Amino acid sequence: MRQRGFAQIAGYEIEDEIGRGGMSKVYRAMQQSLGRQVAIKILAYEPDEDSDFAQRFKKEGRILAQLLHPNIVTIHDIGVSEDNQLFLSIEYLSGGTLKDQIKQGLSLDSAIQIAKSIAKALGYAHEKGVIHRDVKPSNIMFRHDGTPVLTDFGIARVAGSKTVHTITGLMVGSPGYMSPEQAMGESATIQSDLYGLGVVLYEMLTRHPPYEGDNPLAVMLKHLHDPIPEIPKEYSFLQPIVNKLLAKKTQDRYKNTNEFLEAINLIVPSDTGSQPEWITGNKNQSVMEFASGKIRSLLKRKSQFTIWIFMIGTATLLMSTLYIFKSKIATKSIEAPDYEGLIQLRQQAEQQIAQRQARQVQQEQQQQVQLQAEQLLIQANSSFGEGLLELSLAHIEQGLLAVPNHPGLSALRDQVRARMIEQQHQFEARRQEEEAARRKAEIADRQKAEQDRQQVEAIRQREEADRYLARALNYQRSGGYAASLQQINKGLAVVPNHEGLLRLQEKVRVEWSAEQRRQEARRQATKAAKEKPRAQRQTQAPVTPAKENDDVNLKKLQTIKNAVDALDKSLGR
Repeated sequence: MRQRGFAQIAGYEIEDEIGRGGMSKVYRAMQQSLGRQVAIKILAYEPDEDSDFAQRFKKEGRILAQLLHPNIVTIHDIGVSEDNQLFLSIEYLSGGTLKDQIKQGLSLDSAIQIAKSIAKALGYAHEKGVIHRDVKPSNIMFRHDGTPVLTDFGIARVAGSKTVHTITGLMVGSPGYMSPEQAMGESATIQSDLYGLGVVLYEMLTRHPPYEGDNPLAVMLKHLHDPIPEIPKEYSFLQPIVNKLLAKKTQDRYKNTNEFLEAINLIVPSDTGSQPEWITGNKNQSVMEFASGKIRSLLKRKSQFTIWIFMIGTATLLMSTLYIFKSKIATKSIEAPDYEGLIQLRQQAEQQIAQRQARQVQQEQQQQVQLQAEQLLIQANSSFGEGLLELSLAHIEQGLLAVPNHPGLSALRDQVRARMIEQQHQFEARRQEEEAARRKAEIADRQKAEQDRQQVEAIRQREEADRYLARALNYQRSGGYAASLQQINKGLAVVPNHEGLLRLQEKVRVEWSAEQRRQEARRQATKAAKEKPRAQRQTQAPVTPAKENDDVNLKKLQTIKNAVDALDKSLGR
């Protein structure tokens, strides 16, 4: 193997290279522990453990491990070769690719059945949250019985994942089958896979893609802008389905694969029951190939020592049987022929051989399922250690389907479920904390909003009180003390503790009181002035007590007038 340049992988015998791509090579190999043919996909580079290539390669294995569907390729193992190269051990598909079948030509029935099968595979992957992103004929292969299988999840993406491993300079998808949104650099969706399915359906019906060009950029531009081409007239009844699959806008395509299947079943109500043309060829030749393949598989499944033991045992059994036959025949020929006894004896020998072979097959099957369960246990433990609980549980359930009472798988399942319950409780606790924080923030926001509203209202009231203060000052300066007090009282009704209004109120009251006293003093002075001539006329008369009283009153009036003048002076009038 080393001389031929093949990788060395413990437990596998590499037989031949069957394909290669930009980042990996694919070999046909024999898994020695189970005696079955597998496909080994080996990373073509030797990158670091954390490189983009390695992450993409590992991601493909993990995605395949959780996709258990008859139309999706099955993964058996993932590991590192003796040459320190990452490898995937997957199901060996001997029926070739859809690309090869398209070149040979497909019947309408075959094309529709393949489209339905791949749609079911995509629908299952979408339900698991996986978007393929590279649906094309070379990624669709066939088992020996003609079952179409979706392969190559190397650039698949888990829906909602924030981390998508890509490689700088590598286009995500194939230009000839890339949806318009992928060509624009946008994220792929379920509708992107449906677009790829539409391109595949078109190619199966016409034997060429809908858009072709001299270079990838030209092809992508056609996917973006060119109208949808028409399919041959004999298939025109499928044109509406092709148009909806290849719609430029995602919202114009089918919502999911179920909607597509319902639409195509309305046109082609049910399977016709006919097998694809690559299966219904020479039936005798197919049977011979199948039988010879079984024999080759059986020979490769055993070591040379086991084969020799089996052959010697079989020869011994046949010789013993022949000897018994001859003895019986000789005995019977002497006496009388007994053909019924010979027939019964032959039937018994055949039954013994069949029973022995059945027991041997049963033992091999039991060993195979036990080994499969052990491998799934290893994968489940690895996923559990990495914290991938759902993937670990998928491995466990798959193993328990093979060996329902496997103690290791059952115990690990209990651990995984317990961890999932614990994580659920932690998630619920975090959710409650976040909810409490959200409510607290809402209360704080409401309180702040109320404070802001109160501040705005206080400013408005202050401005209104200031307007009342301005009017009150105008009235006070013009001597309208009553009107000034009225404005002051209105302002204090709005802002009871307004300092300017309170000071002005006190000042107006003092000024108004002083003004009232001055007015009273003026009335008294006017009255005294009117009585003064009469007092002068009586100057010649003898002084009497009444005259003395008038002099006293005049002095009092003069004192009041002096006090009023002093008050005016103190008030600045």
